[in-house]
Amino acid sequence: MHIHPHTSAIAIIILAAQLPTGIATGASPKVKAWQFIGETASGITQYIDMDTLRKEHGYVRVRTLVDYKKPVWSVTSKKIFSEIDEQYIDCANRRSALLAAASFECGMARCRPKEDNKYDIKDLHFRSLARVESLDSNLFDLVCQK
Repeated sequence: MHIHPHTSAIAIIILAAQLPTGIATGASPKVKAWQFIGETASGITQYIDMDTLRKEHGYVRVRTLVDYKKPVWSVTSKKIFSEIDEQYIDCANRRSALLAAASFECGMARCRPKEDNKYDIKDLHFRSLARVESLDSNLFDLVCQK
């Protein structure tokens, strides 16, 4: 698995985040443990909710949290500090499809979502995952371990 150079596979960071209720990504009001996956040079960090990791319809279903050091702008011009995505990972074809996504104007998704989308499971749009070191490749390596 490729992870941030300042992090060892042995020293996996576990963070707790209070999640809001009622979002399409199915976050519960309980505290969830997010396992650190990786970080980019620009300070974008990615975490995985290992409790959601499961095989379903031939794919691996997973929920991730992306936390931005500096906010990004959403397609609807909202300032976003974090996102929770639920997706299918197709390990055989190295691709993923988004099932649900929620965007937050606070770090670690500790506030109510500003945008909340659920996608039709019957009309999945898969995208290829990078083969070079990236947050996508780190996620792929973690959930598709042989």
